[in-house]
Amino acid sequence: MFNNTRLELARKRRSLTKKELAENLNLSIQTLSDWETGKTIPKFDNVVELAKFLKFPVEFFDKEENFASLDPQKVTFRALTKMRASDRDMALACGSLAIYLNTWIENKFNLPQCNIPLYENYSPEEAAQKLKQYWNITKDYIDNTIYLLEKNGVRVYSLSENCNDFDAFSTWENNIPFVFLNTSKSAERSRFDAMHELGHLVLHKNCFTRDKKIEEEANAFASEMLMPANSVLEYRTVTPTIGNLIQMKQIWNVSLKALIYRMNKLDIITEWTYRLLMVELNKRGYNTSEPLSIERETSIILKKVFNILKEDNITLHDVAQCLNLSTLEVNSMIFNMFDMFSTINGNNNSNNKLKSKADLKLL
Repeated sequence: MFNNTRLELARKRRSLTKKELAENLNLSIQTLSDWETGKTIPKFDNVVELAKFLKFPVEFFDKEENFASLDPQKVTFRALTKMRASDRDMALACGSLAIYLNTWIENKFNLPQCNIPLYENYSPEEAAQKLKQYWNITKDYIDNTIYLLEKNGVRVYSLSENCNDFDAFSTWENNIPFVFLNTSKSAERSRFDAMHELGHLVLHKNCFTRDKKIEEEANAFASEMLMPANSVLEYRTVTPTIGNLIQMKQIWNVSLKALIYRMNKLDIITEWTYRLLMVELNKRGYNTSEPLSIERETSIILKKVFNILKEDNITLHDVAQCLNLSTLEVNSMIFNMFDMFSTINGNNNSNNKLKSKADLKLL
């Protein structure tokens, strides 16, 4: 039976308006609208055309199960006011699909429990310091931000969309924290994004006002997590040249832009020096291309999941078939950990259960 809500989600996933999809399929907007609202049901040939154009399996539209509908007011988009509605809907649809995949995974694996305390009545800096104490983080730098999130029960999935208006977003779904990272950004920027979203989870779970203030708070939280004030202040005597800062940024594995911003906030450099450094940063192209770039962090939990599945002869293709999604779609949500140019043979084992529900722990 045709599921109209899945048509709407598939359209939004491809960042298409009703008008754009209708025109591409030579349909009237009213016809498409009637399909999406369930007023009428498309013929099978129409479903095949929809599936082909939207790059979803035909079976995707024939499942009764619906997806988690993410409320934009409960999702933390950094530049919501500048973002096109279609791009926002695309990201939300991707999040819904990732939560759908996560539910499938959690039915087969015991993932780390949520260990995210709420510090909603503290300043961002105080919240970061308290969280480090709570998690027993004693070093002045964080080795791997995704590992840190996953170890404490955050589900981390990837966005592979080349959209400049969003870097990442986070949300709570059934008291499970989710973070979605845009892999088109630099590895250093992604680390900051991960901690920025952690800030939202810790500071703003019960805050439904999306404004500049909470974004500034999340930035301050991320800065203190990645570049603790006491650690950065040790380098206040270093001459603030781009060359010197390139060497310094490697201490905390952050972007040049984030480091310069942090030094300005800590009054290590003046506003005038800050502006001069930012101008030079742009001239050298370092605002978009990071010098001495680090290796991108990826999900450790998802790697473990698919390694265990592989031992049971369950492939990525099998998982995608079980979810009625394309293999490419699933791969895009798990940090593209599989090489799509190699052949992934399906074994039709996607409905097989593991010998026992596996426990996944990060030490």
